[in-house]
Amino acid sequence: MQSIRTTRSRRPSPIDFIILGAMKCGTTQLWSCLGANPYINLCMVKEPGLFSSKSRYQEWMCGSDWYDRLFKDVRGRRGEASTAYTKGEYDREYAARIYEANARVKLIYLVRNPVDRAISHYLYNALNGREKRDIRSAIYGVDAPYVQVSLYYKQIARYLALFPIGQICVMQSEAFWRNTERHLQGLYRFLDVPYVGYTPGVSEDKYSLSSRVTRFVRNVRKGMKVGDAQSGLWEALGNGGWGPDLTSAELSKRLGFSPQDRQSLRERFREDVTQLALTFPSISDGWDI
Repeated sequence: MQSIRTTRSRRPSPIDFIILGAMKCGTTQLWSCLGANPYINLCMVKEPGLFSSKSRYQEWMCGSDWYDRLFKDVRGRRGEASTAYTKGEYDREYAARIYEANARVKLIYLVRNPVDRAISHYLYNALNGREKRDIRSAIYGVDAPYVQVSLYYKQIARYLALFPIGQICVMQSEAFWRNTERHLQGLYRFLDVPYVGYTPGVSEDKYSLSSRVTRFVRNVRKGMKVGDAQSGLWEALGNGGWGPDLTSAELSKRLGFSPQDRQSLRERFREDVTQLALTFPSISDGWDI
């Protein structure tokens, strides 16, 4: 890897807003939508992860320009999207780093039904070959991130301890997907940038479950090494097939994740969701938690 060139010591240009996460909640679609607004200077790379790397952050604070070069040389609200910033089990310092860089930064946090998010996260890793365990072992495993990343209040509490609540926008993914334009209008008001109309973002087909399944089948046929997770997926897909209407809930059921397992997860998330809804009242409908 090419070494990072350090230039003069200086305070870096502040970042104006950050999409914090959560993973598998529509952050790529939102990142793409915001990037179409000419009043926004969005990082050209999604998931740059500046504040989740202590060494790279310190280099940037001392003058390295690697992060600044990820933005176009134009005016506009400067923003980025890194879901690592709400995976606090791995690094508890990034909220403080963000605050140090700009105490006035605005934070955006997309959240969805936590049970659905956890299952989608597992399927994403399993289909990509990163997760070798079966679904029940992985989701209930003590070292797995699937439950932790879905504990939304636990993650955002680290930011509430530093930032005024008025600088934090928590948006329900299901509502954003149902009425994208209306929620973008509200988000632009939050960011204090003009609304210039809605340009559809990244094609959802590219990131749909059926598309990921298709790539998985192709990779297995090419000889991808498989663990218990991939063997189970291969069998489940063979038994039921797949298509554009395949859902994470249906596929997880084929993998042996029962209604009782889903109920167990609901109970695991209930206290966290209650606290989130008390803090952000807009998060209140449709989750059946």
